[in-house]
Amino acid sequence: IKGSATHAGIATTLFHGSFQDYRDTVQVKIPINSGNTIETQVLLGSFEGESNVSFPLPELVQQIRGDEDFVRDAQISLTLGTTPFLRISEGLDYLMKFPYGCVEQTSSGVLPLAALRALIQKGLIPGQSVADVDRFLESGVNRLFTMQTESGGFGYWPGNLQPHSEGTLYAIAALSVARRNGFPVPEAPFNKALEFLYKKVSNGDYNQHNTAFASYLLGLNDDLGNWIINNKIDTISEFNSEEAFFWVLASSLSKNFMTKNYKPLVKTSFERKSNFITQVSYGEFNTRYRSQAIALLAAIAYFPGDEVVRNIANELISAMDSRGRWNSTSDTGWALFALGEYFRRIDNIGASTKINFAVGNRPLKGYEVDQTGTQITLSGREFVNNPNLKFQGKPGQVFFYKALLKFPRVDYAKSGHSSGWKVWKTMQNLDGTDTIRVGDIVKIKVRFEAEKERYNHDYKYFVVDDPLPAGFVAINSAIKTEEGIVKPSGEEKDEQYNYEDEAWNFVPNYVEFRDERVVGFKNNFYWWGTYQFVYYARAITEGEFILPSTKVQLMYSPGVNGYTPVEKVEILGR
Repeated sequence: IKGSATHAGIATTLFHGSFQDYRDTVQVKIPINSGNTIETQVLLGSFEGESNVSFPLPELVQQIRGDEDFVRDAQISLTLGTTPFLRISEGLDYLMKFPYGCVEQTSSGVLPLAALRALIQKGLIPGQSVADVDRFLESGVNRLFTMQTESGGFGYWPGNLQPHSEGTLYAIAALSVARRNGFPVPEAPFNKALEFLYKKVSNGDYNQHNTAFASYLLGLNDDLGNWIINNKIDTISEFNSEEAFFWVLASSLSKNFMTKNYKPLVKTSFERKSNFITQVSYGEFNTRYRSQAIALLAAIAYFPGDEVVRNIANELISAMDSRGRWNSTSDTGWALFALGEYFRRIDNIGASTKINFAVGNRPLKGYEVDQTGTQITLSGREFVNNPNLKFQGKPGQVFFYKALLKFPRVDYAKSGHSSGWKVWKTMQNLDGTDTIRVGDIVKIKVRFEAEKERYNHDYKYFVVDDPLPAGFVAINSAIKTEEGIVKPSGEEKDEQYNYEDEAWNFVPNYVEFRDERVVGFKNNFYWWGTYQFVYYARAITEGEFILPSTKVQLMYSPGVNGYTPVEKVEILGR
């Protein structure tokens, strides 16, 4: 059977067969990937009465909007609704679809979705169903416990023997919030985690910041000793740091609720808006906005309904980037958790009504909208040439909108991209020839180098994400049924310098062999210079296939990344 895909999407293929009097038909849906890196741009807002808005097209889009590859793959949709939860829907979607799963990333997804589950069940958050959320939460909770160590703490990856200090706090936070919101959490391993945390606090094993963080978590589980609050709360002279905000939250959860003497001090600190937060370090996970989220939770605990709460919430919302998220998973999870607590206290959610809407020069058209949201798919070609949005709603009622543009980085596809990492890739047939045939085994070598002179970043926690062309399958040597590979001499398993290839051998802390890609993760970057990640794959299908972009990226500074160009590879028949 021969055929070719003309564009990205889901291809539906029907296979018919017959033998004598027997006939059968099988329908198979095949995902078609263009190989392009897809970027997201979001515009969020609200209006009353009439409003005209121009979507801020990225400069790249303006330059290449006549490119047919771009127009074919570009997607634009608009969601209209009567609930402010529409503002956080894109961030929730980002966490639910995030492709990696360390202890922080898993916890950062579980945390806000567990907290918002009841609202999702009521249909108050557009684009989310409680069935999908429950599947996500069940998978997330189970995965977190695969990372629990014998001590009761949590490792950064499944199989780690030692607990990760910050990762343990994230895991217990996510599990605690899930448990408080009625989602089932296995009791025995969870209690073991609380025992681990209590011992850490009691023995003074944590620094001051993590002691405050852990005390908040113990308070969430009614396991916070009064002696902890009495010994710590009196030492705080000014409530202007994340550590102090955690103590405010811990005190709100303890029997020794913060005395009236401290409330004016806290209020004065919070009324300074964005200037009141002192942050000298972003911590292990580069949390640039978590402090604002913790401050919002603390303000809600003590001053619900006060203007100071609205001010902090607006500061946090304004920090959201053009993709509808905050820096990385770590910040996004806490920001959504805090904003969810803020929005749930807003009771002026509008009733179902009608909105008139038009894009570009088209005439206005009526749409029924309610709290669940109404999604409108727009023409990508038409939108990028005239991205003006016109709204007309009932005067006096607040409406919310989310315009979402997803577009291919055709510039990356043509020439690659380097923003902190240089990345290149080779595929070599082990038989020494330049052609690849069905059944051949190829050596895949991903080489990358950090551009240390360009970025003042700590090169920790990074990912090497290498998609496979559709005609290949990766060989996982850890599976005993896989064919053994005779590796060239000098290709060591440990991280040593390979003088033949003039590169450091890249040995991941954790690696995943998936159907369509191989992903390697590294916690620390030890040596400057060129690294190479080597694995093997088998050619299984004849044809010409897209070789998608390989990505290297810092997980907590996602803007520090590198991509290879999109290419093609051919597999010949035998």
